[in-house]
Amino acid sequence: MARATDKAGTDRTGHLGVETPKEREHRARPMAGRTVLVTGGSRGIGRTTALGLARMGADLAIFGRDRGNQRRARSTAGVGRSHRQ
Repeated sequence: MARATDKAGTDRTGHLGVETPKEREHRARPMAGRTVLVTGGSRGIGRTTALGLARMGADLAIFGRDRGNQRRARSTAGVGRSHRQ
């Protein structure tokens, strides 16, 4: 994503348009280091939300009523164990 720069080549934050590795990682995985609880994550909107958050780097806890669908969502998202209540 290109940044808007002034005549000197700096953007509003004072950067010279060079991205640090940490900034690049954050842009690629903006949810990295965050833990998210997704209820209803075994299907539908909850599952889609969980998969999107996993792609953004979030650590997930997925809860749902259907254990089989929950396992599939967990597996697809790359999440470990599931808990059912």
